[in-house]
Amino acid sequence: TLHDFLSDAQVDALPEILCKQLCYDKGVDADNYFDSLTEIGYYPNEIQPSENFRLINGGLEFFFYPYEIGVYAVGLTSIIVPFSKLDEIAPNVEE
Repeated sequence: TLHDFLSDAQVDALPEILCKQLCYDKGVDADNYFDSLTEIGYYPNEIQPSENFRLINGGLEFFFYPYEIGVYAVGLTSIIVPFSKLDEIAPNVEE
């Protein structure tokens, strides 16, 4: 699960990180991500972390199926969240 890899604070920050990362991936304005993503067919308020992810070199890759976070035309969407973005929130260091 996500909590095996991330702190509670990091998991809580993921919705906004996912939205902003998707904006960067699609080349739209991340500062106003709600409007930017809506214009290209996504539902920003539905972009939540799920257990449909995998670890990759340097981050987590989340997968979203059609209709899950956007209209059918956007298709399968993959969003890669670099660990560096998560470390800015709170390093997941266990002592």
